[in-house]
Amino acid sequence: AFRVFDAPDAYLANYRSVDGTRFIADFTYTGDNERPGAMLTVWMKKAEEKTENDEAKEDKKKEDRKKQDKVKVEVFTTYGEKIRTFTSDIDTGITRIYWGLRRDGVKYPSRRPERPGQDGPVGHDVLPGTYKLVLTYGKHKDSTDVTVHQDPRRVIPMEDLQALDAVYAEFYGIVELATKGFDQLQEAKKTIKRVEETLVTAPDSTQKEIKKLGKSITKKIEELEKKYMLPDGLKGIQRVSDNLNSTLRSTSAYLRALEGPPNQAANRMVARSKAETNAVIEAINTFLESDFKDYRKKVEALEFSLFKPMEPLGEKE
Repeated sequence: AFRVFDAPDAYLANYRSVDGTRFIADFTYTGDNERPGAMLTVWMKKAEEKTENDEAKEDKKKEDRKKQDKVKVEVFTTYGEKIRTFTSDIDTGITRIYWGLRRDGVKYPSRRPERPGQDGPVGHDVLPGTYKLVLTYGKHKDSTDVTVHQDPRRVIPMEDLQALDAVYAEFYGIVELATKGFDQLQEAKKTIKRVEETLVTAPDSTQKEIKKLGKSITKKIEELEKKYMLPDGLKGIQRVSDNLNSTLRSTSAYLRALEGPPNQAANRMVARSKAETNAVIEAINTFLESDFKDYRKKVEALEFSLFKPMEPLGEKE
């Protein structure tokens, strides 16, 4: 019912703009390049249709159009390390799925919540070698191996590629730490909101005191957020280069521009990212262990009932 065929070799091909005319017209002949990445060929048997009335069949067709089938693809190294997970559309019969020869990336600090079922971010190119790809569709699972080669037009020593891979791993660790710190700030803001919603039955004097304290704590959180990015809700074009997100993005751009081992500029940017991240995380830890901890103690010390007073209804005799 579900089968993955042997995959052909894949190449870390280098692409660039064509020579000569860039904006073509009818007289300029162009052809399509082979699609980049590793090509996977999957076959899935069409499920047998059950006997249903016409109305039920129509409803099923509408539901099928709303829900698009997905297959999960997991990429493993020869050592069994999972380096990439993504999903792809699949249909009955033959389906072609492409892996872009990249690892999982890293989530940057952001106020935007992730969508349910969203694929993780895409990272940098994998090293040349052999990888196992496991495809899962429902209860069905199959796999194939893919051998990845360098572009034969630009062979780079493996030790140089490994050095670049190591720097990416270090940088990803820095970004992950920065994101965890920002996520803690977002959770602290949500906690303050939950507290105020829970205290709706508390006496007005208690609510007033806690809301005042919560407003003060929220302002401190927003000051810490400014170390990452501009305040939320600003209008127009804003260009700021002295916050952590800007440094992290700039470092990523330096690394993406490399084709061989990391140069001095890239190493300096990684070091800068690490230093700035550590400084921000230290400020967050100080806040959590002082102001926010005191806020939590005051909230937990409150004594109030979650029940609003309710008098018996009807006329009294």
